[in-house]
Amino acid sequence: MASSLSEITLVRGDTEPLTLKFWADRKAGTVYDLSDVTSAVLTADPEKDPADATNNLFSLTGTIADPTSGIITFSISESEADIEPGTYYYDVQFIKTGGYKKTPIKDKFIVTQDITKA
Repeated sequence: MASSLSEITLVRGDTEPLTLKFWADRKAGTVYDLSDVTSAVLTADPEKDPADATNNLFSLTGTIADPTSGIITFSISESEADIEPGTYYYDVQFIKTGGYKKTPIKDKFIVTQDITKA
């Protein structure tokens, strides 16, 4: 079970897309309006605060189907999902209209061992 609302847990080898909902105000139930977000990238790394991208596990480009829903879907390939079980870290960075960057979320990315090896 996740210890925070933004922690991601992935079973090793699972390739179901990661779907994240972004909130402007979670308590009030107000979703983040993604209308001015031109791209979103989720990057995972073994280090919480890496100095550079050298050890990044992967970077996934998100798909925004409906900007007013606050939902972004990140597809993960088999090779990207084949990660040694452990605790890693991720963030999501938005590129907004005008080229502005915003990192709305940064948390743990936990990979657990799968049992079925199909």
